[in-house]
Amino acid sequence: MELTWNKEAAGIYFATNKSGAVMATARKVERNVWEIEVANDNKVYRGSTYGRARDIVARVLADQRWEQVRAEDLAEGDTLRFIDGEGTVTGVEPVGNNLGQLRVSYVMENDTRYSGTFYPGSRFERLRKPEPMMRYIDEQGAQELAEWEADQRAEESEEPALCGKRRPGWEQEGPGRHRLPCLRPASHGGLHRDAFRAEWVESETGQVIDLRPFTAIVDVMAGTGVLISPPASEDVTLSAAGASLHDSLCADALRRLVPLGVEALEGEDGGLSLEGITNDGRKVFSLYVSDCITTEPDFEEVAVSIEALREAAGL
Repeated sequence: MELTWNKEAAGIYFATNKSGAVMATARKVERNVWEIEVANDNKVYRGSTYGRARDIVARVLADQRWEQVRAEDLAEGDTLRFIDGEGTVTGVEPVGNNLGQLRVSYVMENDTRYSGTFYPGSRFERLRKPEPMMRYIDEQGAQELAEWEADQRAEESEEPALCGKRRPGWEQEGPGRHRLPCLRPASHGGLHRDAFRAEWVESETGQVIDLRPFTAIVDVMAGTGVLISPPASEDVTLSAAGASLHDSLCADALRRLVPLGVEALEGEDGGLSLEGITNDGRKVFSLYVSDCITTEPDFEEVAVSIEALREAAGL
């Protein structure tokens, strides 16, 4: 069915057929929620976008295009569906016998004309007739609707607000990456991101850096940090020498931390300094921030920071 969509008001649309009859309405009730009503249908559908609303209307109209009717309910102009095509009713007349039969005449698409005698109750498949729908009228009234539209236009024209959050310790004097604000939209989810595309998450313990599948937590005030690996059950051996997938991913995670001023502490064996292993098999390595905010933090501050980081890592 060919439809023409028309805008009634902001967030309110209606669809008409070739005859101008309203076949469906679509109304935005809230963000990402549209309510759709279709003629000859008692249901209210929901879609996430205006385009989705139009798709729903097209599908429902296609499903309800034909209906079962009795011979006595037919009228001139009705479109009927037969095995060999569609036909248009040209007349329905009583035969005049005591059986109540009806003579139904129709013309097929190839202009072939037919007529037949049918008993009352005989079934036909008829193209549904459109029933005009009432256009939706906003319950708030014309004045409130106009005000709402004005607000919508103002929101669309405004520049999007930026998040502006900064890393812990940005209040300290002196230059540093920690003073750069987040440039993502104010309503963003997930990690913050500065002008250099460095990302972080606010945390009570410290700055969380997503290095999937690894996670780093650093205390930029005390200059301490930990790198948490995925569970050992997810590791895969890559060579006969014992190199594993996690070894390769860990090296990559450490390379990504270097531009942020975060490096791994070296253990006594020359490898990474291991803080411990969590109950679910995650290795926790020690990190340090080369340019921490606090100048030469004392031993007690470092000890408190490391303990908080161990707790956050699950040790």
